[in-house]
Amino acid sequence: MISTQVFAHCSNCGAGWSTVEDFVSDPSIELIGCQASLLSPERSVYVFAHHGHECDDTVEVHAGALKDFAFNLDLTARAAGGPTCNHACFASGDLAPCAVNCYMRWVRDLIPMLQNKTLVVRRAG
Repeated sequence: MISTQVFAHCSNCGAGWSTVEDFVSDPSIELIGCQASLLSPERSVYVFAHHGHECDDTVEVHAGALKDFAFNLDLTARAAGGPTCNHACFASGDLAPCAVNCYMRWVRDLIPMLQNKTLVVRRAG
């Protein structure tokens, strides 16, 4: 039996994307929310609308699957909910950027790249 690895799939219509690049660049995919996991940023979930042929469902992707595209991974301060926090992480539909020195920032930093379909793998060095 041949196993085909799939990055994401739509449980409603069965559409599948084999790579993150295929998924993000698909014009039928639109970021509509981000459900933050303050216990572990990698467990945060990006929620995408899938406007495929005869489909209007959502597809979820864990932030950890996109970590290779992130910057600011060295931020470790726990500002979420504190006096400098803009509280964007607390509202799933709030896709506003965040410039706070916080361990959750890399999750927020990916949002404009997901919206604009401009994810680029960061280079070591």
